[in-house]
Amino acid sequence: MKTFGTVIKKVKGLQFLFEKLPLSSSLGRNALLHQPLSHNPAQLQAAFDTVEAMMVLLRNDADRKIIERIGIKLGQTNDIHGTVKALESRQILDDIQLFEVKKFALLADDIRELLLQTGFSAVEIPLLSKTINILDPQNQRIPHFYIYPEYDETLRALRQEYESLYTKLPEAAETIRLQCVEREDVVRQNLSKQLSAQHKALFKTLEAVAQLDIIIAKALLAKDFAFCKPIIGTTKTVFQQLFNPYVKDLLTQKNKSFQAIDIEFGNEPTLITGVNMGGKTVFLRSIQLAQYLFQFGFYVPAAEAVIVPVEDILTSLNDEGQAEASGLSSFAAEMAVVSDIVKAAKAKKNILALIDELARTTNPQEGNAIVNAVLDILSENHTRAFITTHYGNIRSYCRKLRVKGLIKEKMDGVQGVAGLNDCIDYALVEHREGDAPMAALTIARILKMDDDIILKAEQFIQSNKSHQ
Repeated sequence: MKTFGTVIKKVKGLQFLFEKLPLSSSLGRNALLHQPLSHNPAQLQAAFDTVEAMMVLLRNDADRKIIERIGIKLGQTNDIHGTVKALESRQILDDIQLFEVKKFALLADDIRELLLQTGFSAVEIPLLSKTINILDPQNQRIPHFYIYPEYDETLRALRQEYESLYTKLPEAAETIRLQCVEREDVVRQNLSKQLSAQHKALFKTLEAVAQLDIIIAKALLAKDFAFCKPIIGTTKTVFQQLFNPYVKDLLTQKNKSFQAIDIEFGNEPTLITGVNMGGKTVFLRSIQLAQYLFQFGFYVPAAEAVIVPVEDILTSLNDEGQAEASGLSSFAAEMAVVSDIVKAAKAKKNILALIDELARTTNPQEGNAIVNAVLDILSENHTRAFITTHYGNIRSYCRKLRVKGLIKEKMDGVQGVAGLNDCIDYALVEHREGDAPMAALTIARILKMDDDIILKAEQFIQSNKSHQ
């Protein structure tokens, strides 16, 4: 089962956003890392509506200040699942554990009261008054634990006797002190027994506090990165101005801009071709990131989005390290992943497949044949997929797009990688037969490749044309 924690290890953009996610508590962090990928439309809609409701609060100054106070309280909470499990199994808690429960109960109660002031009802913090009354008999609401005399009249009397004997009769006082220690153990046992009956309420509160933290963090992230609330689709996925926040951040650091992409696709494979360094891999990663964010209940990086939930997202992307991890050659590792994608397609699973430069490491003739074969199978099984390639003459009947490519008007005097970004239009356009602009040598010139290599390459191209 895929969880947020397993996915961020493989999706660089998701790891980037996780590092930017303003979670306040270890409870929220752990809950998010263990959250499973969802493809339940009702569950996802509830998640998006909840984030939207929180964003409405954040736009109101008074509510925003309350949410900020809640954030401070969330930051003071600790994950006490271990202690609550001890209560569930009727263990006797020590003073540190009793302190943990008291502190958490007081903080949760404060968070509950603050949340009620906002009218936010998507998360309900249980009332822990019974737990608080057990651990705070003096009603001081101080996050400190002490075995108060109010817990036990026998203990109160022993302590009073000890105080009266301490200076006058030290030996007798020591005997009383030991009796106090024994009685304190009885008190701990009684407290633990009373708290054991509250373990379900404590578990529910831990979950509610974690979810509240996640919702606030999701809303703040969406606000900071200008993400949009996605609409749940049933047939076609549509992105208006899709962007990759990780790549956009890298470009911003270099005073460069990211070109957002419009794309629409249904249950069919799409082949993408285009110039080297034309953003094809970034596009696949942007689709991958947006789909994962969507299915983990986040807003997505686009101006508008309609997204169809899928059962799984299967990818073969160039820098996933699959070959190194498996000990296989890059071709063997790639074929293993592609085989899994084809099996899922044949099994009629509702998947999104993303394959970058399919069969790029084998000879062009066989590579071309593999691309055609995979496209045919995915088409026959109505599989949502994007495949990028540099191979020409792909005859498989499927939707074909290409990166628009170099902008000739901007190329004068451009040199190096830094300038190349400004010379490429990354928009995806419909590909027509015979419409395959050759730009590799032009890009090689911009990148200052050795002139002799470029000259000889051009001679080979001319020679091949004359022999056709």
